[in-house]
Amino acid sequence: MTLKNYTKELTAEQLNAVAKCRVRECDETEKGVSVAYVDEGSSSFDVSITLSASDEVTQSNCDCGNNVAFCRHKIALLTHIASGKKTAAKLAKVNKKQDKAEALLDEVGFAELKEWVRNLIEKNKDIGLSFISNFSAGKQYHSTEEVRKMIKETVKAVIGTKKSADASQVKKLSELLPEVLKPIAFYYQANVMDDKAFQSFHIMIEECVDLQYNINANTVRISRFIEEVLAQSADAVNKLEAEASWLWATGNFVDQLSYGNNIRVHYLVHLRNIIAATDDENRRKKLISLLAAQFQQHADGHTTGEVTFTKTLYNIVNDYGLLPQYYKIFKPLRFQNEFNLQLIHRLLENGHTALAKKYCLEQIKANYQAEYDVPYLEILKDIYTAEKDDEKLAAVLMALFPFTYNFDDYLFASARIDSPEEKKKWRTGMLNSARGATARGNSYALEFRFKLLDYEKNYKKMFDYIDSYTPYSTILKYFEPLFATSKDRLIERLTEKNDDNVFMLSKPKQDDPCFPALFALVKKYYDVTYLKMVIKKIETPRAWYVHRPNRFAVYMKEQLGK
Repeated sequence: MTLKNYTKELTAEQLNAVAKCRVRECDETEKGVSVAYVDEGSSSFDVSITLSASDEVTQSNCDCGNNVAFCRHKIALLTHIASGKKTAAKLAKVNKKQDKAEALLDEVGFAELKEWVRNLIEKNKDIGLSFISNFSAGKQYHSTEEVRKMIKETVKAVIGTKKSADASQVKKLSELLPEVLKPIAFYYQANVMDDKAFQSFHIMIEECVDLQYNINANTVRISRFIEEVLAQSADAVNKLEAEASWLWATGNFVDQLSYGNNIRVHYLVHLRNIIAATDDENRRKKLISLLAAQFQQHADGHTTGEVTFTKTLYNIVNDYGLLPQYYKIFKPLRFQNEFNLQLIHRLLENGHTALAKKYCLEQIKANYQAEYDVPYLEILKDIYTAEKDDEKLAAVLMALFPFTYNFDDYLFASARIDSPEEKKKWRTGMLNSARGATARGNSYALEFRFKLLDYEKNYKKMFDYIDSYTPYSTILKYFEPLFATSKDRLIERLTEKNDDNVFMLSKPKQDDPCFPALFALVKKYYDVTYLKMVIKKIETPRAWYVHRPNRFAVYMKEQLGK
């Protein structure tokens, strides 16, 4: 579904239902990602839609709880985006209300207004908190206990004692909480060298992170607040002129990276952004050194956070050309083959062959399925080839062969099997494996079977391999030795071969271009009268039920009729 065709994809009933909804505060949080509140009556819902570069809807979310793919709230936001409305636009009706309220503010007396505000605050605790946050002239610093209390009171004011919040409460909380907590963030950003300020800031961040899980808040707005205050603090930290001060301020976040067996990923991303923002190479190296020391103490690659820590730090180290200094601290991760292979290749590029070899062998030993061994075996193949270690290379090629069916690898490995019985047993096993792989559509396996029989000059057996999976181009390749073995069996296999198979290894567009060369050989070695008799035999009713004329037989008949 796209911005252009959504009116055709959705029913008239769905499109008409959006009249009940009103979109407000629509923000594009990143390229193609729009987030907004959609009001319906007294309820409000958090809605997001993600569009690709071609304006196709790739993802959509709404916290209304409706299980349909596109609820009316999503459709309302999509319609809003498609119409190109400005997010700040307000309905005329609302503006009239606002104008009337402003007029009343000019008319009402101070004492009367003060009494009205007092009553409003008494009845609405959330408004009271917002009032205090905006007009309090008290101290800017808040202790960690005060921060916890502020967050607890804010949550209680909005949702009471309930463990989870509904959509409207989440919306209200996500609007109020940043407003209440801004003084804490601002105070830290103005005093990044104050340890107490950092502790309060840290508690604020942690309580907000925990809050999203504790009340099942399905909203990005609290996360966005955390991202914003961390980004602002990164700017404040990078403005510190003294290197020692900068390292102390960033070190606070490094010290708080790990807790138990987990990682605070938001701090890791924050430190990565600080590193990217600084132009001072010396500072960057020292902060990376602090991160590396923290990583060595805690990361074992078993939890999701530690996997993220490993990958993030690796990318930082690699991006700034520091892998030769830190390569020993990184180890392969379980079930993370893409990362593991990248690490091993970089080790090889930096001359650490022994360590790369060790990691390959460890991953092969740990893998549950042999197919995951293939990229590591390929690396070991290159290593042992370079080292001219034929014994280990042969073992690798034997393990690799059922996945590649590389004929040269087969000959190399087979030549290093001393026992004739073992060599025969391995040959039989690999042929059976190749036969099964051919039936599953593996063209390399098919090619290997024919190459092996050609190598062994066993063309009599090769006739048995010609079946529905065999491309005509393969028959063309071995035409003359097959003809020399049995011209009758060759023309029979060639014209009566079934073209139908599940995987279509013999595909018309790829295979039929060889027909002219194949027919030229047929005409060279067979009498035309004999060929016409073969065609007639194929077309007889008795034979029709056994073999439908294949593509080459049809082509041959056409050529003979010219």
